[in-house]
Amino acid sequence: MKTIKFSHFYLKFGDKITNGSEVALVGVQRVFLQNLTKQFLDTDTAYLNKDGTISYYELPKTGEFLHLTFRLMDGMNGWEFSTLRRLTPEKAKYYSVALGETFKVVINEEDK
Repeated sequence: MKTIKFSHFYLKFGDKITNGSEVALVGVQRVFLQNLTKQFLDTDTAYLNKDGTISYYELPKTGEFLHLTFRLMDGMNGWEFSTLRRLTPEKAKYYSVALGETFKVVINEEDK
């Protein structure tokens, strides 16, 4: 099974996504960061620190990225979240080919 790795527990996960959750990749889209709203970027990058405070993962101001959408099937209800990944030719191919596949969520919150 493929993995999708995160360096923090992001608030967008809510109480649905945990380390080891299995999610399906349901969307892959190329986006330019400069075209995304501040609200979207704040929601996408907000994470919880060990002391309970909120920080934001720092992204560049501009650039082409992949917007990935994942779905967790919870009984009869699907629950979605998205994430941004730097665009490289290798990543574009990897995620495009993996559309519809299941990924295991890996959250690695080591102190940096």
